[in-house]
Amino acid sequence: MNFLMKTFERRPKDCYIDLLPDEMLLKIFKKLSVRSLCNILLVNKHWRLVGEDPALWKRFPLAIGSQNVKYLPCILKFSRFSHLEELLLMSFDPYDSEDNDIDTAAIVQSSINRLEIRFVDMRANMRNVSMLDTLTCLTIHCCPLTQDQANEMFNKFEEGIHLKQLNIINPLINGTEENIAGDGLSKVSPGAFGRGLSRICSVKLHEVCLTVAQSNSLLTYIDNGSALKSLDIYDSNNPKISESSSELLASSFNKLESLTMYNACLGESRTLNFLQAMAEGTNLKHLNFRSNSLRGIPPTIIARAFQPLISLNIEDTDISPAQSEAFFQSLKENRGKQLTFLSIGHNDLSSVPPEIFAGALKNITKVNINATGITPDQAEALFTVILVNSSLKELQISTNDFSSVNTSLMARAINNLERAFMFYTGLTEQQVEEILQLGLKETNLLHLDLRHNLKKNSPNKLTKYIKSYVDEILL
Repeated sequence: MNFLMKTFERRPKDCYIDLLPDEMLLKIFKKLSVRSLCNILLVNKHWRLVGEDPALWKRFPLAIGSQNVKYLPCILKFSRFSHLEELLLMSFDPYDSEDNDIDTAAIVQSSINRLEIRFVDMRANMRNVSMLDTLTCLTIHCCPLTQDQANEMFNKFEEGIHLKQLNIINPLINGTEENIAGDGLSKVSPGAFGRGLSRICSVKLHEVCLTVAQSNSLLTYIDNGSALKSLDIYDSNNPKISESSSELLASSFNKLESLTMYNACLGESRTLNFLQAMAEGTNLKHLNFRSNSLRGIPPTIIARAFQPLISLNIEDTDISPAQSEAFFQSLKENRGKQLTFLSIGHNDLSSVPPEIFAGALKNITKVNINATGITPDQAEALFTVILVNSSLKELQISTNDFSSVNTSLMARAINNLERAFMFYTGLTEQQVEEILQLGLKETNLLHLDLRHNLKKNSPNKLTKYIKSYVDEILL
């Protein structure tokens, strides 16, 4: 007992972490989430003083709801927010304008350069759009605006302000009870529309009711050389981009660096012209062509067009067996190329020879082949190359049947990845057990999704798997 008492007395009374210099504490605090950072402010006065450093808070977006927006000027004056860069203003009802007037002057006078406005009635609460002069990124999501506000914004864009990124999603202009979306951006003059957007590096337009004249104006400015390098365009109801000049569309799109066109309904002729121009030479590095039919495009054109890309999404594009084999053969032969992301799910790939299938995918970092009818031979060929020499880190193979795939091979391959998504894959109890048992011993996995493979009372839902090396397991 005396020995224990003496040992206790010799213990240092000071807490070693209190001896750390402030610079070291700052480095530690910079690793924390916003919730953890809020908690450390409550530890003691010294930690609160260090934790209030604006450099710690500038990396987090500040979200302010409609009930607190009247306090915006006061909030932005807090010392911790003196270097704040990103602000989200949001409401749950875009037509609720009571006591929600937004002080845009406070935004202009702050350090904020990225602003998102979501479900806010800008007609009543944000009439002044002068804050555009200070922003580098602006997102307007499902906000009622007047036509004058829309015109004023595009006039600002024409002036060449600092804005580098613009996202406009479902702008509610002149909406009615029968047609809530109203006119969208369709009443903005085509000249102002094209000139304004051509001065911005990255543009996202979803459900904005573009006209053919606006589309052609924008494409013309891109074709003649503009600052615009990334374009994401989507209109679910009668997309007018599909009626634009075919030659202009092919030429201008290939002068971009990133293009997203989801379900654009281009038709076979425009799609062929675009991909032929792409095969002959393109600036594109990132292409999302999801839900646009590639049926009828010569396999050789598909194989050549996609070679220069870094990322490619051709999910649900109705590719034929000949097209898929030509594309995978091209990927296999050009294994030194730079493609790092491929999403080709919801196409039938079952006819691609296993060796070509595996050889094409092994050098791509992230792959999505969900719902592609993968055969057991294809799966085993892919799992084999993953174990030998592969760059593959993330694999989405859900909605395929792997019940007859070699259990040991699959378990070792899956644990060699960092992220694996395998829901609805018909896995047996034995297969799931072996994958998880390896996760208990040694694995590279950070995320494993095995949902919808097990019965409700499956013994594999044991708490022992909480001790797995896998960070997150979904069963």
